[in-house]
Amino acid sequence: MAGDGWIMLGIMLFVIVAQGALWVWVLLEKRNKAPDVPIVNWQELIETSRRAIEDAARQVRTKQR
Repeated sequence: MAGDGWIMLGIMLFVIVAQGALWVWVLLEKRNKAPDVPIVNWQELIETSRRAIEDAARQVRTKQR
């Protein structure tokens, strides 16, 4: 039983390290191939999300009437 926990912990750590390595590789490749292209335009993402939330809330309010 105790060995199972260590195996699960090892798998989780491996996955986390592998994800980190993958993201480092992706960011390095992006920097080499398309340095001027932003990965995420945070301001646009926030504004789009805010509009979607407001639209959803408005639809819920109009359906409740």
